[in-house]
Amino acid sequence: MVVLRPPVEPMLAQARETVPGPGVLPGGLAFEAKFDGYRALLFTPPRPGAPVLLQSRRGSLIQRHFPDLTAAAAQLPYGLVLDGELVVWHEGRFSFEALQRRAASGGRTVEQLAAAYPAHYIAFDVLQAGEELLNERYEHRRAILEARDCKTFGVTPDHGRCIDDQQQHDRGRVHRAV
Repeated sequence: MVVLRPPVEPMLAQARETVPGPGVLPGGLAFEAKFDGYRALLFTPPRPGAPVLLQSRRGSLIQRHFPDLTAAAAQLPYGLVLDGELVVWHEGRFSFEALQRRAASGGRTVEQLAAAYPAHYIAFDVLQAGEELLNERYEHRRAILEARDCKTFGVTPDHGRCIDDQQQHDRGRVHRAV
């Protein structure tokens, strides 16, 4: 079995003058809302005892800046690789400024900022779930992501998706895009 490990290059959006019409693209057109955050890939451990990894779109490992998110992601199944967006939800909205502060933090500041500005991860694609899925059609990968129980992918009491009372103390760090 192939196990994806960082760095993995995410599929990036491409700028276009116009949106392609129906039937122009093989497989159709899919898009995700752009939140005020960082594109990131989340890697759950391939086996017990291994760390959760969080990779920026440029390939840097950034999990040390987001211990709250990695703790929540440790509840997910082993060997899962998600593509999504890392955000900070603060005072009823996404805060890019708070996210930047988190990403630049170090030492004792990391824990203080994690408590003040909890990080969240909004998954919009699954690249590995028991097996590597990069060669699978997007529709198949998306169906796997959507079929996962919200409890498996985490909770989000702040954002109003998939609340799980048992994990509410984690403040819902990992979400699936809906």
